[in-house]
Amino acid sequence: MNGLSDYQDNRRKGLVEGASPHTLTLLLFDGALSRLKVARTLTKLEDMGARHTCLDRTLAIVHELQGSLRDPDTNPLAGQLFSLYMFVCDQILKADRTRDNEPLKSAIEVLEELRSGWVAMELEPVAQVA
Repeated sequence: MNGLSDYQDNRRKGLVEGASPHTLTLLLFDGALSRLKVARTLTKLEDMGARHTCLDRTLAIVHELQGSLRDPDTNPLAGQLFSLYMFVCDQILKADRTRDNEPLKSAIEVLEELRSGWVAMELEPVAQVA
């Protein structure tokens, strides 16, 4: 490993250690979005391996977000989020299969909207139970 890789690993560990569940979820959104944006730039035939890796890692992140939902079968909000995450996964798989960037645009739009909602939730004061 080189110095930059060591620094990046230590920085990631520092961000995760002691972070709230809200912050960890925000980091997942950020990771997924950054990988999708990189994948969109990888369009040449010789870039397809790197593109696939970015998309594969994004799928893992979205599945992690999806897996964190509680009771998607009985909770309407969790069920809607589950469906949105499935849509994002479908778009990523379609983009990987067809080498088309249009599905990635759709996936990015959905994740950005979900991320902005997540950020707004952090700003809302939570009622204290006495």
